[in-house]
Amino acid sequence: MIRIPREVLADVQLEVLLSQGYEALEREEWINTPLRISQVCRDWRQVAISDGRLWSHIIISSYTSSLTRRKNLKAIFDTWIARANRSPLYFTAIFYENSRNTGEESAKLAVHIIKALFSRQHQWKDARCVWSRVWSSEDAPVLRLNNMPALTCLYLRFKPPIHASIYVGKSPKLKWVDLEGNFDILAAQEPAHSLTFPSKLTFRGINPNESISSCLNFLSAAPFLKELHIDLSDSAAPMPTSLDNFIVHGLRQLKCSSLISMRQFFDNLTLPSLESLEYVSGFEGEILVSFLRRSSPPLTFLDIDHKNTKEDAVIEILRLIPTLKDFRYIHASVSSRFFRELQIAPTRNARIVCPVLETLVLQHVQLLGNLTECTESLICMLESRADIMESFRVLRFGFHFPPTVEVSELRDFPLMRWESLSGWRIYVSRSDTFPDYPFSKFHQSSVYSHYGEI
Repeated sequence: MIRIPREVLADVQLEVLLSQGYEALEREEWINTPLRISQVCRDWRQVAISDGRLWSHIIISSYTSSLTRRKNLKAIFDTWIARANRSPLYFTAIFYENSRNTGEESAKLAVHIIKALFSRQHQWKDARCVWSRVWSSEDAPVLRLNNMPALTCLYLRFKPPIHASIYVGKSPKLKWVDLEGNFDILAAQEPAHSLTFPSKLTFRGINPNESISSCLNFLSAAPFLKELHIDLSDSAAPMPTSLDNFIVHGLRQLKCSSLISMRQFFDNLTLPSLESLEYVSGFEGEILVSFLRRSSPPLTFLDIDHKNTKEDAVIEILRLIPTLKDFRYIHASVSSRFFRELQIAPTRNARIVCPVLETLVLQHVQLLGNLTECTESLICMLESRADIMESFRVLRFGFHFPPTVEVSELRDFPLMRWESLSGWRIYVSRSDTFPDYPFSKFHQSSVYSHYGEI
């Protein structure tokens, strides 16, 4: 009988495990497959137990379907960790207070697993942790993630927020992060050049100055990052402080959601390559004007969402972006002046604002001034851009398929109830398609994304 070399057999066994796919592994195949492989025969068992890679893929949660498995999760986890030995760890650990396995025993299990995993952070390759109320804020330890040399993906969700210090500069292979909690991202002496995939930072229960400082530290550590989402919606107003100014040449897409002022962030940042910007809630026109003048980015997509945005600031912003192709203005307050600014004058030497604008979306519109003047200015603007603009939308939230209306029909449209647009929606388009949203989507389910792809 021809014997398969041990190294080849180990590779075959690992391929059997990975070929299951993440969804199958999530359904406890991360437990079943290694056990079945180790029971084929004595030789297979010896190879399986000695190959740490076969035991280093762990997907463990407090809502494991099997009652027997839930009772034995601690023993199973300890066995897998021991057999993984020094192999890189690919793990997902999910613990919710409202899951089926609740109570004191569940909390003890979660704490045991989390402590064991964090004590082996030097082995992390793909790390994803989601836990809710495993610890109270008072009892939670301070987590220090400063020794993850093999890490490629990091996904952490802590509720209530648990303070964690993260030093991405010591993870040279890191490709993307998605964090939610009380995180202190430390400045990096050595940048993580591999950080290129879309990343997201959501700060909860943290001093706003620290959150903004962490955002800037993260960007300084990721010179080749192309897309970043920032959420500061849970923070209080920041106190004035001095931060270092720096330039990030690689960032192409930035999405900011904040209920606080982002002045300290934008005043200390220059993004000369930025192509897409979404600015939600904490919008301050003069801050963005200053940022655009300093950066002169080739912006093609801009989304502004704030109820108290002044029309003058928006017009000044548009004047600074000659490359803009897609402008989406949520909670828009506009007058006839806004449409006149966007109108292309027939004279040859007249200044053109946003000469290549193809898509204009106004949502939750409040018209300022005379309704008739606004309507006429809108129609003149659309007619002057008939050869350029692909689509124009005026709608309220929730209307995803508004009817198409010809520009020539707008004058006869029943009063176009601009004041509220309740029940009305206008969609002027030269094509059946609408431009895609340029940003990546981040959902809770992203804990399961990218597995085996990066």
